[in-house]
Amino acid sequence: MSVRDLSYAAWQARRGRSSERLNQLNAGLPPYRRERLRGAVEADVLRRLGTPEALIGPVGSDAEVERERAELVAFARRLRATAGNR
Repeated sequence: MSVRDLSYAAWQARRGRSSERLNQLNAGLPPYRRERLRGAVEADVLRRLGTPEALIGPVGSDAEVERERAELVAFARRLRATAGNR
């Protein structure tokens, strides 16, 4: 069994080899914009860390964020139940 080198230097070397392919893929895709809500506190922390606004996405109240997450969980459960019936 081979052991994969998980060092930072090895990651950089692998990343350098795939950068041309990654650039080709990114050129064909629209820029990513987060559409799911984030809470105000989480958004503030991400801004202080220098995260671009497109990756922070829209900010909602804690109740709105919780409602959206509950809807996503319910949707995932419906998908799982449907997949189990096939």
